[in-house]
Amino acid sequence: MPRGRRSTNALSVVPVIPGQGRPQPPRTMDKTEKVVWRSIVGAMPPNWFGSECQPVLRRLCAQIVISEGLEEQLRKVRADGLADSERAARLAEAHRDAARAVNQLSQALRLTPKSRWSARASETEVGHAAKERPWEIRARG
Repeated sequence: MPRGRRSTNALSVVPVIPGQGRPQPPRTMDKTEKVVWRSIVGAMPPNWFGSECQPVLRRLCAQIVISEGLEEQLRKVRADGLADSERAARLAEAHRDAARAVNQLSQALRLTPKSRWSARASETEVGHAAKERPWEIRARG
């Protein structure tokens, strides 16, 4: 090992962040899915989605579009006065399943605020929020 002082470059640490910035939507997606993709990717930090996450993100976008389509159909059925029909029940069930898939995929990608916090950290933040009024908050240092 060489003796003496080390240069600043030798001592600096360069973090390796996975991902390549904001990924573009796959060409195989339709126009609506691409809009959802860009919306999700734009809302997260630039290197949030590595290549290993993109298949899950692709499925999330598809499920969001499916869920919104089912929601529109369900509204139309209700507007037609058929809220108690079997078709409305099937649409509601399919919508529930799609919404559940959206929720699970969002949590897997850590998109929801709840999925980004540990249970202990969220308890601490809730405790602080409940006890402190905005004019009483001081910088935590």
